[in-house]
Amino acid sequence: MAKTLTTRAREIGLTEENGYILGTCVGGLAAFGVVMSLFDEASRFMSPSEASYKAYARALYGSPAGKIASTFGLLFVINEAQGIAIDHKWISKNASRKAKAAGVAFAGAGLLSRIDAYSIGKRSEYLTTGSATAAISPTGPDAALINQALS
Repeated sequence: MAKTLTTRAREIGLTEENGYILGTCVGGLAAFGVVMSLFDEASRFMSPSEASYKAYARALYGSPAGKIASTFGLLFVINEAQGIAIDHKWISKNASRKAKAAGVAFAGAGLLSRIDAYSIGKRSEYLTTGSATAAISPTGPDAALINQALS
């Protein structure tokens, strides 16, 4: 008897549990955005001058240490969201390693897109648009074409 070539959703990873894992990553990102916005507005309100607030914002959002610290904050919030999902039994305890790996990948991709050194941020942006040639040569014609399309 010939083997049938049917693809099951489970074989390609389309399971309800994987949907909950993705949901916790996205939910953690949204919660992190809300908390950081509140923190940012509170620091703007409490800052003695606009110049001191701009220096704070530059240190938090523009410096490598600030980018790494905010990535760890995002990872913390994603892990908390996954802990809540495990407590509510939306994600099994056996899948907690897969959930943590997904959280690290989610936060790591966010960090990679923000790194300025060696054009890593632009290179990862080109990779997400599907152009390996633009990622290899960020000053080449493929990169120029993508930049025109995105602007």
